Amino acid sequence: MSLFYKIIITWLATLVPILAIFVSLQEGSVLKWIIWVIYLAVCVVTTLKYLADEKAKKPKVEIRVMKDEKLSDSLKIKLSSIPELKEERIDQEITNMDNEVKELQYDYGERKVDFYHLWTLYIKSKSHFQDYFLKYFDYFKRRTRIRGIILQIENTRNIPARNLHISLYFPDNIGISLPDGIPHKPELPTSRVITESVEPIFKKHFYNLIKYTDENIETTSILEKMEQNQNEMEEYYDRGLLDWKRKGYEINSDKDKLIHHDPNFIRIYIEFPHKFNIKSFHIKYLIRAENMPKKKEGRLTVNIE
Repeated sequence: MSLFYKIIITWLATLVPILAIFVSLQEGSVLKWIIWVIYLAVCVVTTLKYLADEKAKKPKVEIRVMKDEKLSDSLKIKLSSIPELKEERIDQEITNMDNEVKELQYDYGERKVDFYHLWTLYIKSKSHFQDYFLKYFDYFKRRTRIRGIILQIENTRNIPARNLHISLYFPDNIGISLPDGIPHKPELPTSRVITESVEPIFKKHFYNLIKYTDENIETTSILEKMEQNQNEMEEYYDRGLLDWKRKGYEINSDKDKLIHHDPNFIRIYIEFPHKFNIKSFHIKYLIRAENMPKKKEGRLTVNIE
């Protein structure tokens, strides 16, 4: 029985005894109007209950931005100015790094080994470090324009959403990619045996080669924010991640069944072009499910600082 007929039958069933009482009362009795008001109130309350019960039988899927374990319809992203490389100082920084390595020792079993011996043994040549500084800068420059975002997909009602389909639409002036599509830092031109010890030293000297138009910006803080964002993204490896496919500037994701209060997540990397003057943009979304009577459309706002 459809909801409409169910409401009509209830109204009529309630109306019959009300009419019987109504007819038995004297003409002009105030009680007639009181009964009539009560009847209408009962009809309204009953109808609202039927509508609420019917609504509860349909899933309700919501999309929110997840940031610091908090949900919102908007997200703030801070983009720093574009870094520049002091190429004329590369040779000097390599020399400084070489001198610093001379002070290190390496644990080799129970004895200390002169780390510089390993350094000169395993390093290919200083020219490789010159190339590496340039490659690392290309990686760093691009990576500072990439931000990872997490979208939470949750069904807030007790009925599962079946054959769920989600589409996300991005502006055509930004890049979108999966985690394996973002650039990875190049490997140091040394043996892996000593890379772990050398990398912090390399980073320190690399920072000395970076400059910004805004002199108040610190390279270390930029890198820390990059790593913080990356760590936050990687935390979701062990959560309910939804796979997605890209079609131009559109992302599509499907799931057979999304049960209530068991959120899933979509992890996306956004790459901003170097010349990006827009202060905000919207990520539009469309949600469909087999047992949702209507598709749901909305948008999330990204504000650029």
